[in-house]
Amino acid sequence: MQQSTASRWLSAIDFASKQDDIECFWNEKVKILTFDRGDGIKIRAALAEPELFHTTIVVIPGRGETAHKYAEFLYCTYKIGIKVAVLFARGQGIADRLLKNRQKCHIIDFNDETLDINYMINKLNLNNFGLLAFSLGGLFALDLVFSAKTLPRKVALIAPFLWPHTSLSPWLLKTIVHTLGSLPFIKDCFTPYGKEYKQVLFKDNYHSHCQIRYEAYHDYYQKHPELTIGSPTWGFVHQTLKKQQSLFKTTKELPVPMLIQTAQFDKVVSTKATNRFFSLHSSNHNQPIVLSLPSSYHDVLNENDEIRNTALNRALDFLS
Repeated sequence: MQQSTASRWLSAIDFASKQDDIECFWNEKVKILTFDRGDGIKIRAALAEPELFHTTIVVIPGRGETAHKYAEFLYCTYKIGIKVAVLFARGQGIADRLLKNRQKCHIIDFNDETLDINYMINKLNLNNFGLLAFSLGGLFALDLVFSAKTLPRKVALIAPFLWPHTSLSPWLLKTIVHTLGSLPFIKDCFTPYGKEYKQVLFKDNYHSHCQIRYEAYHDYYQKHPELTIGSPTWGFVHQTLKKQQSLFKTTKELPVPMLIQTAQFDKVVSTKATNRFFSLHSSNHNQPIVLSLPSSYHDVLNENDEIRNTALNRALDFLS
């Protein structure tokens, strides 16, 4: 029997008090698996599989997120009998980085990212699963469902990266990015706003309203600096923008049911662009459901209890 939605997730206070239990669970129950598609680049998955489970969920994380960010999520889903695989394509999270400077978040070819995820799904023999994706993971997820042979039952996207939050006009952004992002030597460089990882004080951040989760997430990086990753390169922005443009132009229908949750006060991705993209598919057989998370910043997984748990409950109910 599935637990009620009220008891699925921890409150921020409970999360803080159960840190030792969560770490014990992480070390004893979560497996880190390594895969290689044959080109020498290691891609990885974090797998939490209860002895008895009633459903399977694949998670595609946001840009640069480390696997440990999902420790609390896995701790909770494990207890309610859900098998979860968190997949990291090349250049992301705990997968191999693509440049010598590990602080540069880089993508050489966006299609490789999607192929990596599809490869891990097949290697893990996942053929009946729900797909949950955050931020950049939402862009990977959309590309996956339009191209992969093995499709998820349903897809839940939270604050998907369909376009950056920027004041630049789309025309100017595309011109700058496509010019600089394809130039040798330039494409491997940070953009003008780019830099190495540096923790931002909670009072100055625009990712989360929950101080407990925000600081716990970044305190982990203080203990594990080898896991940190900085800003995107011109090449990263170039590759993601090309894929975003391609998706906006597609005439294919959404092949599976989708639930999309946008963050009202998102300052990382464009909620307006997300709404516009899914409005283009409003007449599809699988008509997408688009909902807003009031008062939410971008990092919904680390948001306050009301925002976070509402979003996760909606996603789990939809995918189950």
